[in-house]
Amino acid sequence: MTAFPDFFEHWKRTLEVLPQRGRRFLRNRARRPDGRYVLPYKPEEIVRQGFVSYLLDEVGVPPDSLEIEPALGSRALSDSERRRRCDLLVHGPGDPILIVEFKREDSGESLIAAGYAQARLYAHELRCCWVMVCNGRQAILFNFDNGQLTRVQEDLPPALMALRVSEKLISREEPPLFDASHFDTSRSQEQPWAIEHLVALQNFILSKSLVGHSTKEFVIRDLGCESAHFGNAGGHKTKGVRGIFRFYEVALEDRVPLPVGISIVKYDDPAPGYRSKNILTVSCGRKSSLEMSTYTLVWRDGDRLLFRHKGGLRPGHKALRASARSSPELTDEKPEIVFGSVPMNQPPDRVDWTPLVLKILRYAVQRESIKRCVRTGDAQCSART
Repeated sequence: MTAFPDFFEHWKRTLEVLPQRGRRFLRNRARRPDGRYVLPYKPEEIVRQGFVSYLLDEVGVPPDSLEIEPALGSRALSDSERRRRCDLLVHGPGDPILIVEFKREDSGESLIAAGYAQARLYAHELRCCWVMVCNGRQAILFNFDNGQLTRVQEDLPPALMALRVSEKLISREEPPLFDASHFDTSRSQEQPWAIEHLVALQNFILSKSLVGHSTKEFVIRDLGCESAHFGNAGGHKTKGVRGIFRFYEVALEDRVPLPVGISIVKYDDPAPGYRSKNILTVSCGRKSSLEMSTYTLVWRDGDRLLFRHKGGLRPGHKALRASARSSPELTDEKPEIVFGSVPMNQPPDRVDWTPLVLKILRYAVQRESIKRCVRTGDAQCSART
């Protein structure tokens, strides 16, 4: 069976656009509550109708099982929830099989970060065990069980595959391993003596899961790797950061879990006069929360490499310092936050990077929590963080 991204590329070449009264429409091949058989020509609608065609023509699900924008109806708890609709619902013989949320193909947003909270909410309200977030180029499937979303490797739910004759699943590629060319010193500021360790750290982040280590329930579950763009990073110097991230569902204490991504990536199209730095970036939700240039992240301290963050936090700088000093997970030395160190003479591929990466993730989530507390004027900000 053809994978959906390949099907979608071919399907777009044969896409039929219907002109009506000076506007453009697409033919709707799925059921809709108001009975319309054409829908406005929009980027998200192109992806949705492409996926509907994939389910009908390639997977072979019955047409009556597909419903566009069903209301929550009696399942909703409030008027606002009652007005909410999901993009596509696939019905089974009894309960719903699959909820699909669509994003425009050229958005560049992380599907995990953009659709996670929305998908989780709809799965709970519609009592559906499978949720997918799709932008045409990629489709990510989650299983919803006991109030938690878990990313899975299958491309379609087993219950949906049971509706067709063939049950062959589509494999998903592993994230690529990086080499020294990712840290090209001719195009970016980099310490030559740090490159081997940065390569090992990046490959650890993308290829090794933190789940199963002693994480004190900080890392809840691994959501896998995905190419993502976070446009808020870098300020006026760039249009954001772009690269392959590894995402986790994390929570601090009793707070609601959120998707957090981590990777060493590059600025996207830096402004004139600026070089494309390598940035260790941590995202919280749908935006970048922490960006640390690898040029200043790694520092030589005798025969060891020190990993630390020198940047401040405004507003909330004092609260962040107090939180770091009170946390056993971080060290506050001089004017910087120290995550840890490794011996320079130890082969980078033999270093246990787990404690370092965990401390960076915890620091980024604490940092984001403090920013929210300061913005809302919460006096108990530091104590709870």
